[in-house]
Amino acid sequence: IYEMNDKLNNGGFSLLLFSSLTNLEYIQNLLTKNYFKHEILEEENYFFEKIYCLKIEKTEVLKSLSKKLTNMKYLASGKHSTNLEGTYNNKLSVIKIGIEQHISKEIAFLKKLENEPFTPKIYFHENEFVCREKFEGTLITDFFKESNKEDIEKVLNEILRITQRLDKLKINKFEMTNPYKHIYVLNNFEVKMIDYERCIFSQNPKNTTQIFQFFKRWNQTLKEKGINIDENKVREISKKYKERNFKILLDDIISS
Repeated sequence: IYEMNDKLNNGGFSLLLFSSLTNLEYIQNLLTKNYFKHEILEEENYFFEKIYCLKIEKTEVLKSLSKKLTNMKYLASGKHSTNLEGTYNNKLSVIKIGIEQHISKEIAFLKKLENEPFTPKIYFHENEFVCREKFEGTLITDFFKESNKEDIEKVLNEILRITQRLDKLKINKFEMTNPYKHIYVLNNFEVKMIDYERCIFSQNPKNTTQIFQFFKRWNQTLKEKGINIDENKVREISKKYKERNFKILLDDIISS
């Protein structure tokens, strides 16, 4: 199934013959997640199994993507979208497919932030999808567990720099209280952020104060690494930060 998209012409179809021992529902879910449409052409009962013949074709979205991408397969699903991964011009990419209003919002904010080093590059897009750069890194919570104090401190300071940059641009990202699927750390300690469909422009953005809540939630793990987020300092500096923007560093919210 994963190889079928590259083998199948946009106007063609495949026939898949298999036993009920293979699990029909699993096959149907796999096809749907990978944006194939399908129908049961025939089925026959035998003593201990049923034999199915499925006709499989590309959806219109998959036909459009197939013109530019290879090696496509299902990656993950969110509340408003499905993500596939694929290869675009020999580069790994993520394709987010969803409702037009959510995709158009994602595209708008990615374009607004295209010169910021923490956002992925857009490769191409249409009304129903956007194809962007894929980051090959470690999710932030895994990074906390696997890394030493010095490396974590570098990354936490970089995250604070990014959230303050978003605040300065008057963009509220909204996932900052629990961004465990949205922040990646690359091998050189670069921090990257994905998913911008929930962003809004705001005169009072809360990215930095929200990220403090995320740090506090992981305080036990950070303590084990020698980093103690001080709740009193967080409370005090959050209040000051709301009153007037100023540069915040990790040292401002931890206890020695």
